[in-house]
Amino acid sequence: MVLLAIVSISALVCLAGSLTAYVLYDKATTPDRSTPEGVLEQYIEVKFNTRDEPRAKLFECSSADLVALEQALNDAKALEARFSASVTITPASFDVSVHGDDADVRAILNFVVPEADGRKTTSRQEWNFELRYDKSWLICNALRVS
Repeated sequence: MVLLAIVSISALVCLAGSLTAYVLYDKATTPDRSTPEGVLEQYIEVKFNTRDEPRAKLFECSSADLVALEQALNDAKALEARFSASVTITPASFDVSVHGDDADVRAILNFVVPEADGRKTTSRQEWNFELRYDKSWLICNALRVS
């Protein structure tokens, strides 16, 4: 009887630990898509810097028009091939305008290229992003302004 109680308690402790681990893992790996600017920051990181296309898709509308952004990525890859250096893209600022389930975000993106002498060359680009809220914010359109 005592052995049965110990086994039962041990099984419950293991089950509770497994559930806790699952919840913590899920929370740590699920992207935060609660704000337009948060979505853009994460998207820029996974799209341009880590280049994790499956993860980037988590931030995109199903019918997203991101041709201009793909061209910017191809341009960054061409720079990397030409200068044998990794180009880093970082957001510098966001101007967010939310209208119900739609958001327009004007963003400045910095394209940073390391030089052979250790300096860095930064190119600033202005972009307009359109996002839609459908249980979370998703990027639907991106156009370079300048």
